[in-house]
Amino acid sequence: MAEKMDVSYLGGLDEIEYLTATFGPDGPFKKLRENRELRKKVTSRFWDEREQLTERYPRKWIAIGEDGVHVLGDSLDETLAELREQGHGDYAVVLEYLDPNPPILLL
Repeated sequence: MAEKMDVSYLGGLDEIEYLTATFGPDGPFKKLRENRELRKKVTSRFWDEREQLTERYPRKWIAIGEDGVHVLGDSLDETLAELREQGHGDYAVVLEYLDPNPPILLL
């Protein structure tokens, strides 16, 4: 069973409200979704550096933007909270869990 997220810093929202507020169409990632060139630049940077980042920061959540790594965290909640604390309210970043042994997907 999945561990319940600590969303107390969002004023008591439940998990669905939290995910909608964070990743929904009007959420803070809106800038990245609406700016195709920025999205392309940030995702390209992530994929270009993914292998090295995974070797350097295994089993960490990462927030990487066009100018590099902004935040490393042990959980998604921690990473999002640190982004907010650093003033990255527009979240023009890629969030990813750096799994050194990702599961194999068979289709």
